[in-house]
Amino acid sequence: MATFLGIIGVISSFIVFYIGLHVLNLDQDVLQSFIFLKLAVAGHLTIFLARTRGPFWSILVHKTKWDSFLVNHRYETAGDSCCGLWFLHITN
Repeated sequence: MATFLGIIGVISSFIVFYIGLHVLNLDQDVLQSFIFLKLAVAGHLTIFLARTRGPFWSILVHKTKWDSFLVNHRYETAGDSCCGLWFLHITN
């Protein structure tokens, strides 16, 4: 199961990269943030999926785990935005 999830993760990353580059015409900086956030969300959702026996929709995630997931993604998004803006400010 872990190998299958890993292969699906790599394939979906390349699909997201292709969509961002050719369909949405994102520049390199936005595309890096797009891929980073995809990897961050997919990593947490894989943990939720791997810890569930049966279909993933059959058991609700515990409130504490869900809250930590949401807080973590707020910080990841804010950190990615701030660091990206900081990096662009220095290079320009």
